[in-house]
Amino acid sequence: MSTRKECWRLIVTPPSPAAWNMACDEVLFQLVSSAPSPVIVRFYEWRPYAVSLGRSQWPENEIELDALRRDGYDCVRRITGGRAVFHAEELTYSVVCGRGHPLAAGGVHATYERTSEALACGLRLAGIRAELARVTHHPSPGSACRSAPPCFGSVARSEIVVDGRKLVGSAQYRSTAAVLQHGSILTGAAHKRILEYLRVEEGVRQQYLRNLEIGTTCLRELGWCGTTDGLIHALADGFAGHFGIVWDADHSLAPHEMSLIDTKAHGRNCRETRYPGDMDGGNG
Repeated sequence: MSTRKECWRLIVTPPSPAAWNMACDEVLFQLVSSAPSPVIVRFYEWRPYAVSLGRSQWPENEIELDALRRDGYDCVRRITGGRAVFHAEELTYSVVCGRGHPLAAGGVHATYERTSEALACGLRLAGIRAELARVTHHPSPGSACRSAPPCFGSVARSEIVVDGRKLVGSAQYRSTAAVLQHGSILTGAAHKRILEYLRVEEGVRQQYLRNLEIGTTCLRELGWCGTTDGLIHALADGFAGHFGIVWDADHSLAPHEMSLIDTKAHGRNCRETRYPGDMDGGNG
């Protein structure tokens, strides 16, 4: 007798503004928190490009907002922890599950590692020699500065690397009811542009740039020349194979979900967004 496989939701949304993308992750998190739900995996991109900050970061302390907006880019605060990310040449993923699901068992790092293993499986299907980092490495900027280093300026244990260089940066948020993890899979090298907008001294900026040049990589640099659709397909197959699940046939958001997301995104201001102090793990 065959064992019926668990069915998860796979959602693919078109490139969207920062406020909408973060509102979508939060609404899905809230819906999973309030009622029984399958695990949700979403893939998305950002248009226009944007900087996202961790939940405990304040824009005025971290980012030159006038310069960012003069260049036509957005700024948003995430529900998750971690540090600043410039979302440009990347594919972003998010995973949401209830606290009672096996994916959530064992705490922040256990969930982080399980998710990274599934992502690495998908990346290998796309021809990338992805593996999980076994140690944490935080390069020092060499001098005091007001801003925390960017997300991709360090590597945390179980983050995805290729030859020791960081390819995926992620962060996680846990409440008593649900878990959200999301992160950036670098397709190009534009993540380094975060340094144009960080509020740091020039010497620190140059040290951060050296750290990013040495410590990060991207799919294009690794010889990948596929499409975003092909990458999503490989990642979805990686999740399905690693967790032994099947995907729901409908990969879109429901009308009531879209309505909730649009309402939450409307008028959102990164200077005013605040989050409750639930459990949080930010590796980004």
